[in-house]
Amino acid sequence: MCDILHSRQIKIHLRMDPIFNMTKTKKEQERLLGIIHGLTRKVVKQKKELFEKNLAEGKLPSPSLSEIIGKEEESSATTKVEEPAVISQGSMLRDDLDAIDENDIGEKRRLAFLDL
Repeated sequence: MCDILHSRQIKIHLRMDPIFNMTKTKKEQERLLGIIHGLTRKVVKQKKELFEKNLAEGKLPSPSLSEIIGKEEESSATTKVEEPAVISQGSMLRDDLDAIDENDIGEKRRLAFLDL
């Protein structure tokens, strides 16, 4: 698929849709897009079925979206970043090593977008 996109950018005659639509590359692009979209539909369908099944059983994904948002609000309220004494170039940028976060240790509890 990437090769098709790159060739359309490089070759001037493939940039025009009427000409591109008459090539074998167009059929190959449609076939590859069909595979990509089919996989996406399959994953969304499986996630939807799993969510509906868990909802019927009274289970919600753990952690829920409200739990994640609540923890982020608590940690942002309690975390205080120390300001450097002298303002220098790049002093306003926060590095991972600037402050010690209690949340750095252990498992990060994140959900995939489809699990929200």
